[in-house]
Amino acid sequence: MEKIFRVLECTDHQKVTCATFMLEGEANMWWKTSRQILEAQDPVITWARFLETFYKNFFPESLKERKEVEFLHLTQGSDSVMAYKKKFEELAWFAPAHIDTDAKKAKKLLRGLNPQLKGSIVVLKLRSYAEVLERALLLEDSQRGTIQGNSSKV
Repeated sequence: MEKIFRVLECTDHQKVTCATFMLEGEANMWWKTSRQILEAQDPVITWARFLETFYKNFFPESLKERKEVEFLHLTQGSDSVMAYKKKFEELAWFAPAHIDTDAKKAKKLLRGLNPQLKGSIVVLKLRSYAEVLERALLLEDSQRGTIQGNSSKV
């Protein structure tokens, strides 16, 4: 929604109105009670106030801390590079201080790759997240081709 808000140059009031209109189920019930509390404190509900209240309810600090730790310990394991990338990007939201530059993000991605991929990529001294990801995907494809090629010769 924030992407839409930037494009449309929405005011705080418009952001809150649109976002709360989209809430469903539990989130909608939460908003009905939270809105009354927020308006009693200050009738002007800014986007920042809405987000702070929303995140406190749906993403409590304990959850954010668990997700940050999960991100810091994330490794590729037996996942494909794309599956690892997906988990990486989902959890990265909870640990912005650890990847506040492209170089830090690239290093973190590289550190979590499987040893055979990491060993081939680290020597390249890539500094960009996109470059590390691209090399990992290429190497993974190459290794699959080698494995498939060898198995077809047997």
